[in-house]
Amino acid sequence: MQYMFDPRFLELPVHHEMPDISMTAAQQAKLNELIAFIWPEQDLTALKTQLLELVAETYKRLSAERPTRQNGDSSKSLWSEKQIVLICYGDHIRSRNPQKTPLQALGEFCRAQFHEDEFSQLTIHLLPIYPSPYKDGGFDIADPFAVNPNMGAWEDVRAICRHFRVAVDFVANHLSIASDWFQRYMQDDSQYKDFFIGFDDEAAVRRLEKKALPNIYRPRPHNPFIPLQKPDGSMRWVYMTFSDHQADVNYENPFVFLKMTETLLFYVLQGAEMIRLDAIPYLWKEWSTPCAHHPKTHALVELMRLTVNLVNPNVKLLAESMEPLADSMRYLSTADKQKAHLAYNFAPCGLIPHSLLSEDASVFQRTLLHFLPPHQGVNWAVVCGVTHDGSSVNPCRAPKSVQGESLLNEAQIQAIGDYYTAHGYQELERRCKLSPEHADHLRADFQEVFSERHYEQPRFINYKSITDEQGQPQKIVYEAISTYASIFDQQPDKIVAAMAMALTLPGIPFVYLTLPFALLNDFNYYLETGNPRELNRGRVFLEDVLRNLLDKETLTYKVFSQYKEFLRLRALQPAFHPDAPITPVTVENTAILAFLRESLDHTQRVFVVQNVSAQEQQLEVDLSRHIQNDDKTCVDLISGQSFALRNAHLPLTLAPYRLRWIEL
Repeated sequence: MQYMFDPRFLELPVHHEMPDISMTAAQQAKLNELIAFIWPEQDLTALKTQLLELVAETYKRLSAERPTRQNGDSSKSLWSEKQIVLICYGDHIRSRNPQKTPLQALGEFCRAQFHEDEFSQLTIHLLPIYPSPYKDGGFDIADPFAVNPNMGAWEDVRAICRHFRVAVDFVANHLSIASDWFQRYMQDDSQYKDFFIGFDDEAAVRRLEKKALPNIYRPRPHNPFIPLQKPDGSMRWVYMTFSDHQADVNYENPFVFLKMTETLLFYVLQGAEMIRLDAIPYLWKEWSTPCAHHPKTHALVELMRLTVNLVNPNVKLLAESMEPLADSMRYLSTADKQKAHLAYNFAPCGLIPHSLLSEDASVFQRTLLHFLPPHQGVNWAVVCGVTHDGSSVNPCRAPKSVQGESLLNEAQIQAIGDYYTAHGYQELERRCKLSPEHADHLRADFQEVFSERHYEQPRFINYKSITDEQGQPQKIVYEAISTYASIFDQQPDKIVAAMAMALTLPGIPFVYLTLPFALLNDFNYYLETGNPRELNRGRVFLEDVLRNLLDKETLTYKVFSQYKEFLRLRALQPAFHPDAPITPVTVENTAILAFLRESLDHTQRVFVVQNVSAQEQQLEVDLSRHIQNDDKTCVDLISGQSFALRNAHLPLTLAPYRLRWIEL
């Protein structure tokens, strides 16, 4: 049966004649193996034919003018110390000029601020830019083929591609219940009959709730079997991992894989050089299992990678797994299984607040080797503390799919949640008392109005559900939510210290674009939506942020200018290559984070040392185990200050939160 394309896919211009998609014998064998494993009862030949039709139609539409930045999949060409990724929403930066779309404003800001050669490999990662009811910040997608007109158009995305690398989100696990595909599913459209996961028999649902639900690994505390009324008035219980408005697609139906792959390839045609596979651990559902990290989910990732490679092997796949490192690592390519090029390392999201709030770097120091690249040719996407979802502490727990230890224990994680909650209420109460003329003012009855609208008190953490040893459901902290400007009381040195702690670790640094803007929590948007994640998703006007960056007295200037210089300096140091080794340096002072990075060709060695406390620290670092016992003068790359190294001993005085990158 011929595959039915979305009309917008076929409307894209054709640049090449119909190609003969030639696969190597190994690719042919892998394709057959994966399809047979995932869908053993399906017609392998028919399914493969439709998939290759998708590949061929995509290849025909690849622009011949698009620059090829890499050559093949060689690990030597994949990574560079100049690679930095800025994470942002398509409307994070808006313009007061109604003729300028938010995506155009974003492109203008990035061109103005990151035009230097040091940023030549900068990637702009666009979080979901698609039409959405916006109950989950755009991750509840109503139309994956379109750009939200309130943000702009695909041409605006392609314009950004002309100056920067672009990454886009592929929300692989679910769609909004407002999507056309879901509406057709609820109407029992023959083509979309099994596109989502649902049950019309309430008794069957109750059995699943009793027998299967306690074993299912869930990132949210709600019951995922959501009752919805069909057009004929009957009820259907639809499985939704993340909310009551994001329905999980059903990959057991191969048509779902084809439609979702068409979406993925459509993004390649729009110029995306990196594609983020959102919520990837949850794709396959088998009720006798935890569902997360299912073997068929891993096979689906392999099949996605193989498909993309047939079209353009230079496109990188980023697996989003907000899970412990050992779980997330399984989505990365190995010698015998090609999966994602990158997987998130969310460990800094918990380690940074733990270190700065306790003024103790010892836990972070013990985890440094966890940041080494897991395999050749792949790497970590190192989240520099905060994302659009806040600070994800869950990845600091012990892994679930393999053996491993936690980075933070449950008491330490709970302490982060408790602090964010207490501090959030303090900020809320303080800002409610400000005069209405103050820029940070909040309405005095904020809490009362919030409770009336959302039937709960404001909160600064999100939870996940687990089943304890007694078989009882329990809620534990999943993520803590606050901007760094709010949680660190608008102290520029402390904010910059937090943002810089993960910047020189192995891997590719992923930086939330508005983090260095030093924005306070967006309580007004939180009041509007009831979603605590919106506290950290504040939008800015292009004209305002550019004006603030010209005023040295503003917090935005103090934080952004210093952090941008860190980013620029980082890109110049071969010792900070993503694959370059890291060596922890023993310092008998728990307030100090200390390690060495050395370039792959051994021509540069940088000693990174940071004070995580509010007190000045004096220390003498013994580097004799790491360098020759000679005397020389060393320079701090950040300040330009010189230091005398004597017999491989380095005396240092570190002001509160001070960071130094000392070239040895």
